[in-house]
Amino acid sequence: MKNKFLIGSLKCMVISFIIGMILIFLSTSIGLKMGYDAIQASGGGMETSQYEMIVKSNIDNFRTGGFVFSFIGGLGMLMSGYTLYKNIEE
Repeated sequence: MKNKFLIGSLKCMVISFIIGMILIFLSTSIGLKMGYDAIQASGGGMETSQYEMIVKSNIDNFRTGGFVFSFIGGLGMLMSGYTLYKNIEE
């Protein structure tokens, strides 16, 4: 029963890690898309500095979120894997 819980926990951590990596790698595309959407929402025109600020802040936010997900997922994978290894060893 304990091993099933650990395997389930390990799966959740792997999924969290993968989501984080996807966010990190796609943060630039997401930021540019959000900048484009902001231009369209303002009627098709916007100051360059505003556009750059929107794109940069969104890229930074998604990259930070991806880092948090991947860090927690990676650390959780290590901890769950080690605990599972110790339980199998016994």
